[in-house]
Amino acid sequence: MGFVTTIKEFFAQPRFRQIFLLGGGAYFVALFALFRADTYYIDDWESSINPHTSWNHFSRFVATFLERLINLQPSVVDLSPITQLFAIAFLVLGGMILNFTIRKKIDYIGVLAAIPLGLSPHFLENLSYKFDSLSMSFSVLCCIVPFLFRENKIAFFISSVVCLLLMYCSYQASNGIYIIISLYITVSLYFIHKHSLKKAISFLLLCIVAFCIASLIYKLWIVKPVNNYVSDSVLPLSQLASGGLEHLSRYLHLLYSDLAYTPYFYAAAIMAVFFIIHFVQLSVRAKIFSLIVAILFVILGVCLSYGAYIILQKPLFEPRAFIGIGCFVALLCVASINDSLDSSHLMRLLAFCQKILVGFICYVLVIFATAYGNALGKQQEYIYFQADFLLRDLENVLPKDKNIAIEIQQGIGYANAAKPFMNAKHYGNIAKRLIPRVMYGGWFFAYPPLLNHRKFPFGGYGALECKDKPAESTLLLSNHYQDIHKAGSCYIITLKDPKP
Repeated sequence: MGFVTTIKEFFAQPRFRQIFLLGGGAYFVALFALFRADTYYIDDWESSINPHTSWNHFSRFVATFLERLINLQPSVVDLSPITQLFAIAFLVLGGMILNFTIRKKIDYIGVLAAIPLGLSPHFLENLSYKFDSLSMSFSVLCCIVPFLFRENKIAFFISSVVCLLLMYCSYQASNGIYIIISLYITVSLYFIHKHSLKKAISFLLLCIVAFCIASLIYKLWIVKPVNNYVSDSVLPLSQLASGGLEHLSRYLHLLYSDLAYTPYFYAAAIMAVFFIIHFVQLSVRAKIFSLIVAILFVILGVCLSYGAYIILQKPLFEPRAFIGIGCFVALLCVASINDSLDSSHLMRLLAFCQKILVGFICYVLVIFATAYGNALGKQQEYIYFQADFLLRDLENVLPKDKNIAIEIQQGIGYANAAKPFMNAKHYGNIAKRLIPRVMYGGWFFAYPPLLNHRKFPFGGYGALECKDKPAESTLLLSNHYQDIHKAGSCYIITLKDPKP
């Protein structure tokens, strides 16, 4: 099938626009609280006051280009929620391509089944960024697009290399998506579509070669080396096995601790069972063999959802790097849909239960996203209040005729209205990891809210006067919210967490 013909067939699917709008509507309802909260998420505090924001230092050149393109100018301003609406469009389109790739059709239940692709609890961190959400979602789409052309080896290979390079230059953490889908299509070719083992393996090898070539091109000629809180360097060959297992172990531990005991966790586990049953039912190979392979795929899919980050020297373990797990759950949901009309009564009952489960997963993700958006909004209100209170105190005790070096220690904690979301067992440990501790000593983002909220002449994070400050200090001010000390030319602010 030709390149152009495949694209035409995809967009010519019945009720394409209605299905796209349904998917977009589901995302919009889920993210409405986040849009209404209008929050600055970590990097957004800095980006919102810096029109020259760029992502090139992390080799995310496409991200910079997309932001400039959306802004229609070389500078960047806050265009949310327009940027996030574009992100939604990318995610819905990615879910539709996933359906078309796996089921050769697009329908209403299919687009809902793909909702975990972009509404998984971990990906909510990606969507929280006013500026970065656009490129992060685009990177997800890039990992899925090549599989539209999997029946044409040349088109698939070329599009894989090109799209993977676009992904790397948009947001590198999405790479696990390509790996997961490649693995599923490989096993489905042999077990479901009656292709020979040779053809299935050749497809897998084609995926591996495309992935390796794109990764090498990016590593050798595009990437700008990074080595701070993360690193783009691969583990040395002697540490590849041990280091990779250590990173995988940490990833799986965080994944479990993030989601354990939440309704989404149990629903995804049940969906994995439905997937295994459906896979065995469709398989044309020996059923026991098919069962073993289906179970192995589920296990490998969870592990490989972290992608190539496993072998990096310093990979990122924040929720925004756990993009692949959302795609994996979406793939399980989509691949479990029973489209057969001549199934037994038992299989039809299972198919009905699976569709009910898809609806339940969508509902769980919508209420999680809504609760999260509201909690994040309350936390930002709290940050603004604390920043304003601190700046007024600083005005009263600091000299007015020169720039001041300050150092923030400890933190303001969390807004009382945000704590129920983070403490409820229903939302899991991921809820605590999603709400950032912005005004918290020890990192750069203790300071941007002060600059964002009100201009003040001080040198913040990393100021030399505070690096070399004397041990002794003088107390200038103390109240329920902060203490302000002077140590030499450095003013030390100790923020207080008013825990109930």
